[in-house]
Amino acid sequence: MPVSSVVGPGTYLTPKLALWFLRKYKMHLYGLHGGQRMGPVSTVGVTAPEEEPPASPPLKPYLGDLTVTDATPDSLSLSWTVPEGQFDHFLVQYKNGNGQPKAVRVPGHQDGVTVSGLEPDHKYKMNLYGFHEGQRLGPVSTIGLTAPGKDLEMTPAPTDLPTEPPIKPRLGELAVTDASPDSPALFCLHLEATMLD
Repeated sequence: MPVSSVVGPGTYLTPKLALWFLRKYKMHLYGLHGGQRMGPVSTVGVTAPEEEPPASPPLKPYLGDLTVTDATPDSLSLSWTVPEGQFDHFLVQYKNGNGQPKAVRVPGHQDGVTVSGLEPDHKYKMNLYGFHEGQRLGPVSTIGLTAPGKDLEMTPAPTDLPTEPPIKPRLGELAVTDASPDSPALFCLHLEATMLD
């Protein structure tokens, strides 16, 4: 269906028309002077593809659960979840046995760390912070207990176990079981015996 638009004198740019994207259109330009129509001059144009909607801003990350996955006498292994988004880096904060604050920095692509240099059989509160575009988020916290130390040395098992004296052999019954013209057949029953080298 033809669409027209009137352009006033001294105007060199046509107003935008409501056209479909990715369509070919033939444009005709007429001039009017003193009531007379002049032209047309024509050209063909194709409209551009539809503009993509602006990309939604990246999701702001948030911290999920923080858990202790392993404990030794001098370390705690921690693991955490990030349900949405991604952090630039993390910071695990805790206090050592003397009450001094300590911190361990972790890259943003990791989801766990082992904190070492701890004291045996000691309870630690671990706080996890996430950093995103300069903002600190959190903390999420958990309590971890290091394993007891090896205070008692194990006594080695003796290599030579005392043995009971060998059982002395003793004879049982002796009986004649058969006889032939040249020799008797004897039968001896050993009740207990131990061969000695």
